[in-house]
Amino acid sequence: MASDTEQTGGDSNLSKAVWHYISVGVLWLGLMLTGLAFERLGLTTSYLTGILPGEVNSLRTQVAELEGNNKDLTHDRDRAAKTRNTLEVEVNKLKRLQRELEAEIDALKAAPAAMVTPSAS
Repeated sequence: MASDTEQTGGDSNLSKAVWHYISVGVLWLGLMLTGLAFERLGLTTSYLTGILPGEVNSLRTQVAELEGNNKDLTHDRDRAAKTRNTLEVEVNKLKRLQRELEAEIDALKAAPAAMVTPSAS
């Protein structure tokens, strides 16, 4: 009878140890999943702001400044592209006009001299 109680006591201790490790594993898994969920939802930035307010605020300032610079550069690039396109259209028009004028000049040079009326008759 004494060996039965010792055996059940040993089994109980083993069972408690197993359940302890399982519960600790489940708790760590739950903490990890909660952390992943907070990160995916973007809730960790509020915690970081409370812990590291100076660093986070300076980084936010730098990000805002860089975004402003990026918008300015993008606007300047788009404006330059529009200006370039407008100038290309104007150049093409002027080249077309130059070809037309050169064609008229060539036609006038080839015109017979008989078409010119003498002034002294």
